[in-house]
Amino acid sequence: MQQYTPSIGPREARKVRRAYELAREALGDEIDIIVHCHNELDVPSAIRVAQASKDEGRDASFGYELDDFARAVLEGKNLEAGPEYSLGELRTALAIYRSAESRQWEKVWD
Repeated sequence: MQQYTPSIGPREARKVRRAYELAREALGDEIDIIVHCHNELDVPSAIRVAQASKDEGRDASFGYELDDFARAVLEGKNLEAGPEYSLGELRTALAIYRSAESRQWEKVWD
């Protein structure tokens, strides 16, 4: 299993930003770039990634969820997308990974 860094600083955030800039340059404006850090970073780091990727496809991927989570943590607001929504997304992603390995359709829910 891949190891994740739970916390990134400003230097790593600049690298994230540069990576998205390079991807945008290589792919052009017609292709969406997905930003993903689902439960892989601590809150300050997730916010840094959201800020670093702000103009590079964030709104087309997990931007709304990152904003929702940040408002809940920083402003004490209720989540618009609760844990059951996140669980559904996680189970869907895991089923996709299993399907890629098995080369068959995999169930999202047992």
